[in-house]
Amino acid sequence: MDSGILVTDRAEGRTLAQAVSEGGALSPNATHRLALAVLTALASVHRTGGHHGDLGPHTVVLGADGTHVLRGTPAGEGGQSADMFAWAALVAYAATGRDPFGEVDKRRRYGAADLGALHGELRELVADCLAEDPEHRPAAEEALLRLLGQSGALETALPDTPEPQRRRPRALLFTAAAVVIVLVFGALGYLLTPRTVSAQPVAAGTPSQPASATPAKPAAPKPVPVTRTITLPDGAGTLWENAADKVRLTSYYVGKDGSDSVAYARTLDGTGFARTGGDNISSPVSPDNRWMATVNELHILTAERLDVSFTDRVTGEKFTVATVTNPRWGVSPQWSRDSRTLLLSMLERDEQVQAAYVRGFILIDIERRRATVVETANAEDVAMFRKQAPEQRTSYYYRWAPGDQLIASGYMTPESGEGIRYRDLTGKIVRSMHWVGRPIGQTPFSPSGKRLVTTSCAKQLTSCIWDADSGKRLASVPPSPGFMYGWYDEDNLIVGRVAGKKMIVEAIDLKGKVTRKLAELRAVKDKLSDLRFDRY
Repeated sequence: MDSGILVTDRAEGRTLAQAVSEGGALSPNATHRLALAVLTALASVHRTGGHHGDLGPHTVVLGADGTHVLRGTPAGEGGQSADMFAWAALVAYAATGRDPFGEVDKRRRYGAADLGALHGELRELVADCLAEDPEHRPAAEEALLRLLGQSGALETALPDTPEPQRRRPRALLFTAAAVVIVLVFGALGYLLTPRTVSAQPVAAGTPSQPASATPAKPAAPKPVPVTRTITLPDGAGTLWENAADKVRLTSYYVGKDGSDSVAYARTLDGTGFARTGGDNISSPVSPDNRWMATVNELHILTAERLDVSFTDRVTGEKFTVATVTNPRWGVSPQWSRDSRTLLLSMLERDEQVQAAYVRGFILIDIERRRATVVETANAEDVAMFRKQAPEQRTSYYYRWAPGDQLIASGYMTPESGEGIRYRDLTGKIVRSMHWVGRPIGQTPFSPSGKRLVTTSCAKQLTSCIWDADSGKRLASVPPSPGFMYGWYDEDNLIVGRVAGKKMIVEAIDLKGKVTRKLAELRAVKDKLSDLRFDRY
């Protein structure tokens, strides 16, 4: 058997376009074999520095002797990253029997192809190859490794292809018999055995990564002794701290019988808390402990414009920065790690449906004392929001991603699942992980930035821990009966639960076991409460 890719002038059989037109979408097993065969051929061509340039349903032939890839334009434009996009669209077409970008304008704008019945690693790989930015698409060899599920296999699976073959001016045919070739080397013999692929579609919001992921093994929790007890003002409750804590409560507002919620911020010396405002006031303190921002999260009820106040806690200097005017306002403020920029999610009220949606975000530069307003929702987003039933409308607030150069938020996928999307500070989408569910907590990223916590990520009610870079699921945390605030450290989360007239705040490990009691506050029915735990 030859150890390279067979080159011939013609192939007998129907093209994929003809097969789908006559018989509809391919079966899951057939789709998987097609994806693997075509990707193997592409990886071999890319290894020589070449590219296909015209991959599509009309250049893939389903012959009796296997799948063949015709190359009619060896000098086609677009390069290798364009080949990967074309491969992904081809696989989606085979699985669904239709153009994955049927709603071309909408789907190309959002990179939201119709992936139909695709699931598992193949679905995630196809989605990654359809990334809008070519630099974010995996290379053919990397993609093949992911699909094979083995590392170190490419040297045997992809023998070098002589350079002259990709320079021939006439139409060439690359057969995917390269899959068979690997048998000679004994490394990937299982490829000839049809892989069992379940035909059951993945439920909306259900991640497909966990099956192949290795569960995290958190370190055994070590009891942390309490070294300081702080009694919160106005009978709000009690806070327990330790000098070894990597996070601490920096601000909060809590309900009070017979009155509105009251906001507080930690004093500069860290020993107590002082009142900062009344109802709807949020007073986040910067990580360096110097700045305090004061935001009226419902200014729309009392003022025409949202002016955010800042206090230099060292010098006492105060100033305000004007931001947006009605019907827009800013909520859920969060400081960047370097304490230089305040991020707010920007809401806008839509009078047609009498409801608010996330229009974009606001960045306030402390040094320049200037606000930048970035719109991320367009007219089509607004139209979609109006069509949704009230109970289906979800607000995805923005959070800083590690490094302060990107921000992240949840989003609804075309298949009605939920994922996380990263944007640069101009609002441009730079990356999406559509399978992970919705990020939760004021700080969904762990202290190192290497882990991410989400919800709506599995069939059962649970929270999921993911590798923030690869999107591999690391652990499933039993559901908390209350609120998720974020991370205590790399192996523990901060959660809250209401018990009678008290709200208990605790640290739990990734198995759901309580490792530390952090605070106990009063809980007043129908009154708002909010706690902010920050690193320092």
